[in-house]
Amino acid sequence: MSWHELKYETEKGQCLSLTRPLGHAEQVVIPVAAGRDSATVAQKMMRSLVATGHEDLVRRAVVLLHDLEPAESADPGYLHVAQEIAADLEPQVAAVIPIPFDPALKEGARIDPTVLSEATRTAYR
Repeated sequence: MSWHELKYETEKGQCLSLTRPLGHAEQVVIPVAAGRDSATVAQKMMRSLVATGHEDLVRRAVVLLHDLEPAESADPGYLHVAQEIAADLEPQVAAVIPIPFDPALKEGARIDPTVLSEATRTAYR
């Protein structure tokens, strides 16, 4: 599948087009785990949005940059990568909002808001 097709696969394996919904969107929120692979996917998605005439959505986008490790015990190399990702994304979007590490977000599964830490809920506000 080409990134320029603006499609995504649902949890049930259905492939849906994003072209029509994006035509009505005023802003997009892009969740990015603070790792190079997730950042690469986000960059590809933003390039695809620009290539299909949605550069305004990229400029107005908000990136939620989720820490994968607790900051207080994180490896310095990881912290450097997370800072690089934020620095690469900041010039392209309206805001990059750091989301602190939360075990409830680590697996990338469906999020149950009732199990999120107070710090995570505050970051989302």
